[in-house]
Amino acid sequence: MAKRIGPLLLRVVMEEPRPQAGHDIHALVFLLNTWLLDLTVSSLFQVNKKTLPHQIALTLERGRKELEFLPKIRVDPTAFEFQQLKPGAAIGKRIRLSHYFEIGKGAYRLVATYRNRQDPPDRPGIVAWKGELTSETRFTVV
Repeated sequence: MAKRIGPLLLRVVMEEPRPQAGHDIHALVFLLNTWLLDLTVSSLFQVNKKTLPHQIALTLERGRKELEFLPKIRVDPTAFEFQQLKPGAAIGKRIRLSHYFEIGKGAYRLVATYRNRQDPPDRPGIVAWKGELTSETRFTVV
């Protein structure tokens, strides 16, 4: 079960139930508003490792060993990358895991973390949800 903090819930699913080694492997990460009011959330969904600035951090394990994440360049969000999320609505991103990890045959565990620590720049009075959420663990075999 995904961990919910307040009104938001983070979900991660594998796009293909049985991905093939050597092919692009994608995960879908969704942020869901479970509250009765609109929430302003960051929709940049910048992917990085947990120890670096990020909005989405992915942890991928094979056996009991965490795979090395291949970090990418940081980009700060703009005001346009914040959205009003209506009650029951979700936003998401399709993430090509094979872009960030070297994935071979085996069984894997995937966890996503969403984090926002700022309000939209250049939009005084707009307050965004801030905090960190962790998804449920997803298992897959390649």
